[in-house]
Amino acid sequence: MRKETKKKPPVYNTAGNCRDCYKCIRHCPAKAIKDEQLGIYVVEERCVACGMCVTKCPGKFIVARNDIDHVKRLLAQKEKVFVSLSPLIFAEWSGIEKELMALALKKLGFYAVSEITFGTQLMAQAINKMVHDALPHGQKLFIPPVCPSVVKYIMLYESRLTPFIMDVASPLIAHARMLKKLYGRDIHIVHIGSCVGRKLEVAQFSEIDAVITFRELKRWFAREDIKLQPEAGHAPALIGEENLFLPAHASVNLSYFTEDDGSFAAYKNFPQEPDVVYMAHSGCNNIKTLLHGFDPDSLTQPLFLNLLACSGGCIGGPGMSAQKQNAFQTSGIGRRLNLFNHYQNSIKQKTDAPAGQELSDVEIKMTGTVRFTHIKKRLHTEDEMLLGLSSIGKNTKEDELNCGCCGYDTCRDFVDAMLEKHANTNMCAAHIRNLSEKQTNGLLQAIPSGVVVVDKRLKIIDCNKSFAKFFGSEIVELFDLSPGLSGAMLDMITSAHVYFSDFLYSGDSEHEEYEFRENNKIYHLNLFTIEKGNIIAGVFDDITKPQIQKNRTIAKAKNIIDKNVSVVQKIAFLLGEHAAETESILQSMIEAFDVSEE
Repeated sequence: MRKETKKKPPVYNTAGNCRDCYKCIRHCPAKAIKDEQLGIYVVEERCVACGMCVTKCPGKFIVARNDIDHVKRLLAQKEKVFVSLSPLIFAEWSGIEKELMALALKKLGFYAVSEITFGTQLMAQAINKMVHDALPHGQKLFIPPVCPSVVKYIMLYESRLTPFIMDVASPLIAHARMLKKLYGRDIHIVHIGSCVGRKLEVAQFSEIDAVITFRELKRWFAREDIKLQPEAGHAPALIGEENLFLPAHASVNLSYFTEDDGSFAAYKNFPQEPDVVYMAHSGCNNIKTLLHGFDPDSLTQPLFLNLLACSGGCIGGPGMSAQKQNAFQTSGIGRRLNLFNHYQNSIKQKTDAPAGQELSDVEIKMTGTVRFTHIKKRLHTEDEMLLGLSSIGKNTKEDELNCGCCGYDTCRDFVDAMLEKHANTNMCAAHIRNLSEKQTNGLLQAIPSGVVVVDKRLKIIDCNKSFAKFFGSEIVELFDLSPGLSGAMLDMITSAHVYFSDFLYSGDSEHEEYEFRENNKIYHLNLFTIEKGNIIAGVFDDITKPQIQKNRTIAKAKNIIDKNVSVVQKIAFLLGEHAAETESILQSMIEAFDVSEE
């Protein structure tokens, strides 16, 4: 094993583009995302590199580390770079011959291509022996380290289960060690597949130089204008005769990948222990639920628990591409059918040798898996939790909505994250809504003008007390009984409802002004669209009041001055002294109105 390098972490956030939707937090099994002033921040120490946030982020603010530049540097140095290729190429590229993929990779500069299936078989063989040897000693739980993301999750968050993670090399590490044993320790190895979690192994094992996803490889092919099609004049049979794979072609029952077992289904090729229960589960959040509260001491018989971070297994990995123009081919069913059909064709053509037959004389070290330090999380007191809940307006059990808008499963989980400085009150939608309503209501009641908001049926949604005062003591009494007059009909209060109705259904503008007489008073009405064709707001002013008249006259005078000055600037040579004289008269009018009354 080796120390971690200074490379970027497998998953990280870029600058900008965060939309504060919190989908990343919602789908992250480790809640390894911190909300900061400029957006969210992926906490590397807590991240298990499952890649869920990468696929869910709508703004592509969170990304997986791209190792292609590092690989290009290796190729530029004329190093012998081997590809450890996932069999999921047949799910990613429908109907492709793997010889064509090998040719395309060689065009990029790779020295040779080998199939990770060999590593899968080596791991399955080693685990079969480990289970057989451990059963007589009373071991009840076996967790194979097939998926690095699951291993990290358990070691960080379910550390009581760490002793049950089997000390065996993953398929990638086993394959890399095999290649170095056969072709020399100075070769370089790059894995190409659907997994982002495999990038965790790059930091800890010297056998692996880089991990490239299918998404990244497709973009690389596009930049180099490499197309995965037979070259003119080459028949597929001739291409298949080329010795493109080292140490040889490998095959595995690709129909295994139609199950959640993923690559470790190769274990089924070996004799099963009769007393062991074999289980397979996939999907990080499913695994999180599965392991929560699980006590290995409660097992009455041995359990072999195969866990994969990606929903549906490795075929659902974040490194698989998602082409909208061919949604079926990139769906779970389409990918599985691609694999199944390829396997059936390979059986008919009998082109592949069973994996593992060529490895009888190869002996490699099969121990060692990725290691991570358990996060010791501080437990917060009930008083701290209650204080945190109160800060977001949740003072009773009924207030805890657990709506999940913040990304956390419960309000208490959210407050726990707040106390850890990973979240803040602005993430709580209910709190922000209540705060906004209070602020809006405070401003609404402070405005001297009458304000009312109605829906398309002219039913009042909200209003302030000034509005009620304009239309009599009875309306004020009704307002006191039911603040906001919610549900009351506007046409029962004022004749101005006709203006609301005309404005609502005309749809010609976002704002209109009217003046009308009612109860021996003259009102100025401003109508605004809030939700077109559905909700509008009206602002009433009693312009018969002296102060209102004065303000309106001043405003009109200022408006005349502004317009007049604009004209003066355009045609000053025509107006001459007349413009200055008009402006002087209007200004004196404003000053006369602005003098405070005695």
